[in-house]
Amino acid sequence: MTMNDATNDSRMAELEAENGRLREALAGKIDAATMLRELTIRDGGLYAEIEGGAAGLLAGAFVDMFDKHPPQECRNYIEVSFGSRLGTIVVTVQKCSGKTPSALRLEAERQRDSVRGVLEQVLADARAQGVLVEWQSQMEGALATNGAPAEVGQAGG
Repeated sequence: MTMNDATNDSRMAELEAENGRLREALAGKIDAATMLRELTIRDGGLYAEIEGGAAGLLAGAFVDMFDKHPPQECRNYIEVSFGSRLGTIVVTVQKCSGKTPSALRLEAERQRDSVRGVLEQVLADARAQGVLVEWQSQMEGALATNGAPAEVGQAGG
């Protein structure tokens, strides 16, 4: 080992020790600055009001995610997955001004049901008038499976 190697090793040990001290100091400040304001159970969920410290860092990270992605990618919510001893956990962060993922899903399901109702009425009218179109059975199959109809004339439809 040369003198230069010994100096580098010594400096590396100093830097690692300083890194450890800084981490401890930062962890202490984050712990001291984190405040639980409220913890309640209502509407089937657990609600926590936390401010500062770790909560502030996490909230800032989520705000940065909204800022970094164009509105067409994340209009009003972001989902982040974390690994844990329980398996994957998904955290959803929503802008209060937007709709929740559940509200968006319910809206889409209502629209689907509305379109399905119109389509069922069109098929019923076609049957009543004796007008059968080539794709009728394919459309009925699509309604039964929530899928899209096969193309007209497709083999095996």
